[in-house]
Amino acid sequence: MSAEELMAQVPSPAPSKWLDDARYAELVALRDGVASLPPSTDAALRHEAEAFLYHHARLVDSHDLLGWLAGFAREAVYWIPSDRAGDPRRSVQVVFDDRRRLEDRIARMLSGVAWSETPPPPVSHAITNVEAWDHDGGRRIVATVVVSVVKSSGRHTFTGRLDDVHVEEDGAWRIRNRRIDLVDSDRHIVTAPLF
Repeated sequence: MSAEELMAQVPSPAPSKWLDDARYAELVALRDGVASLPPSTDAALRHEAEAFLYHHARLVDSHDLLGWLAGFAREAVYWIPSDRAGDPRRSVQVVFDDRRRLEDRIARMLSGVAWSETPPPPVSHAITNVEAWDHDGGRRIVATVVVSVVKSSGRHTFTGRLDDVHVEEDGAWRIRNRRIDLVDSDRHIVTAPLF
């Protein structure tokens, strides 16, 4: 049996109705435009953004994964690129999840059968260099993030730039897009933690 014949037998999930070419183009444009963002000058917006990021990180650090998931919008995208110029439609990514896949990931982590997450490993997030801007009726936040995870294989550190777009949904800020550009995304990466 050829690879094509084998793949034809693999069931495919229904495509997302909102993760279309326009959304992919938006994600790539946001990534490509991050270096040209102006200085962040709104101190109140930056303070609000910091509070959101710190709280969201604390949820993961304390293993409140459902609380962490609640911080994402219904049409969220969570993306960790494998390279700085790739298009998630055309290349393999470290992680590229829509909201449905995030829910699957959290359900698996909480199931007790995910051996790499049972018991949940100690994890610690550090966030710095937070900048924030108004963005299309929402807000855009860029920050530096360092995550340390201790597993049986040793201590693993992940460093990168977090780039979020937040929207108001159900009376609260929610993450519409989250991209983490790891500084070493082109190297072997053990299971990436939640950011």
